[in-house]
Amino acid sequence: MRVVLALLLIIGAIGAFFAYRQYQQDQTTNAQIVQQIDDLNSQVQKLQNDNSLLRDQLAKVQEENNHLKGYNDELQKAIATAKITGKMPLVLPYPPK
Repeated sequence: MRVVLALLLIIGAIGAFFAYRQYQQDQTTNAQIVQQIDDLNSQVQKLQNDNSLLRDQLAKVQEENNHLKGYNDELQKAIATAKITGKMPLVLPYPPK
């Protein structure tokens, strides 16, 4: 009886050791996964900020492009008028103001 009890205690201790070791590995793995998630979230946030900045810059470029297109149209009209009348306009619409 004592031998059986001793064997059960030894087997129980070995099982507890392996269970504790597995628990530690799980905790380490979970900590690594949480760190990776935090890193990825910070990368996503940085990319979203960069995307927002680039969208703002693109809007400015498109606005300037629209202004330049308007100035170009006015200049083409002035050139067409000069070709028809043979006279240059007194004030050219270019350079943009």
